[in-house]
Amino acid sequence: MTHTFAMTNQIPKYDVIRDIPKRAMVIFAHPDDAEIGAGATAARWSSAGCEITYVQCTTGSSGSNDTKMTSNRIVSIRSTEQRAAADIIGVGEIIVLNHPDGELEDNRLFLGEIVHVLRKYRPEIVLTHDQYRIHKFQHRDPVSYTHLTLPTSDLV
Repeated sequence: MTHTFAMTNQIPKYDVIRDIPKRAMVIFAHPDDAEIGAGATAARWSSAGCEITYVQCTTGSSGSNDTKMTSNRIVSIRSTEQRAAADIIGVGEIIVLNHPDGELEDNRLFLGEIVHVLRKYRPEIVLTHDQYRIHKFQHRDPVSYTHLTLPTSDLV
């Protein structure tokens, strides 16, 4: 039985990603956001030789509901956990922009930081949050998760 919504030209499972970039960057708001949003892709690409760079925009200072947890302690814990997760995935560098959780502003300072890392690492592909996903996974910090292809010439 064929349904009216059935697709006859479906892409075979695991055949979507054919070209592995030489360099990719994952830009994310908080520790563990990279793995939630792009961990499988980053692991797949790094295992095929892609150089992966993480850009963590906030410190992770508000990442606990434990009333006895201090901001300094949670930043240390989440930083260690983030590095361990990145090592498993095969990420080379983690750049931490050190904005406090919940205080990341979409302004010239933040834009300058992002432009700086893009120019320094020159990724072929950037993975980041989906700005339109507003249900069940929305943070105050305005980094949007989409897949961007940036020609290197545009970063000069």
